[in-house]
Amino acid sequence: MTEAHVAIELVKAFGFPALLFIVWYVYHRAENEKWKIYLEQVKDDHAKRFEEFNRIIEQQEATRNQIFKLLQDAIEATNYHSNIIARIEQKVDTNQFCPLVRKEKAGS
Repeated sequence: MTEAHVAIELVKAFGFPALLFIVWYVYHRAENEKWKIYLEQVKDDHAKRFEEFNRIIEQQEATRNQIFKLLQDAIEATNYHSNIIARIEQKVDTNQFCPLVRKEKAGS
C-alpha cells in the first residue's frame, strides 16, 4: 500500500483527527527535507571556509619562512660588515690604514 492509500484508510477509520495527523506528517516530512538541505549547505560552507583558512595559514607559513630566510641573510651580512669594520678599526689603531705610513714602515 502506498502512503496515499494508508492516508485514505486512516481518514475513513478515524475521521478528522487522522486528517490532522496526515497534514502534520506531510508538513513534518517537508520540514525535515528543508533542514537536510540547509544542513548540507552549512556543511559545504564550513568546508569551504576550512579550506580557505588552511590556505591562509599555508600562505602565512610560507611568508614567515621567507622572512626568516631574509633575516638570516641580513644577520650574515651584518656579521660580515662587523668583521670588516673591526679589521679596519684594527688597521687604524695600528696606523696601517694610511698608505703613507705603510710606505714609511716598509722603507724603514
